[in-house]
Amino acid sequence: METKISTLSPDVSQLADKARKDAEAIDVLMRDAERARSQAKNMLQDLQSLEVRLCSSGWDFGRNSS
Repeated sequence: METKISTLSPDVSQLADKARKDAEAIDVLMRDAERARSQAKNMLQDLQSLEVRLCSSGWDFGRNSS
């Protein structure tokens, strides 16, 4: 049996509304985290590609400098 929020006591209704808002906020945070993860992954790929290009052009990142 499903109870509509409007038929609940004010305290329960407020808690249910807060829970809904919290769930929405968590959803936004999860989307932001996924976007940040994707951006970090792309940045890592870009850096790895740059490292390959620099190494193939003779750049040694100071590893063999005296």
